[in-house]
Amino acid sequence: MTQIRLLLIILVTLIRDEYHTSSEHNSTASPTATQQHPTHYTMEETTLSTRFTQQLSQRAYPKTLCPSEIARSLSAVELQELGVQEWRDLMPRLRSMAFEARDRGEIEILQRGVVVNGACGIDDVHGPIRIRSCQ
Repeated sequence: MTQIRLLLIILVTLIRDEYHTSSEHNSTASPTATQQHPTHYTMEETTLSTRFTQQLSQRAYPKTLCPSEIARSLSAVELQELGVQEWRDLMPRLRSMAFEARDRGEIEILQRGVVVNGACGIDDVHGPIRIRSCQ
């Protein structure tokens, strides 16, 4: 059941990204629609999104995952395709992806073992985070 849910998350992400792409070309699109989650994933970043989902699917609730584990799981070729030299360069992207997934209700973000309040944005949370699937 968890794998089906994660596949649906990937599908929704891809559809959302396609919608945002088409909205950028539509002059009647609301400017706030693309500002809520301004990140647009390229094909390479979809690889990162897929790896994010795969790694998360291997941890059943309440087990958590550090975003660095996702970055460190990528090969040198994958890192190069993503336009980075080393896994640490992906941490801002992964953090952003985590907060976007949290805002969609797909995951929880924890800091020091406590779920981060949904009102806290990415700029409000400093230091290491862990992520987990929602219960």
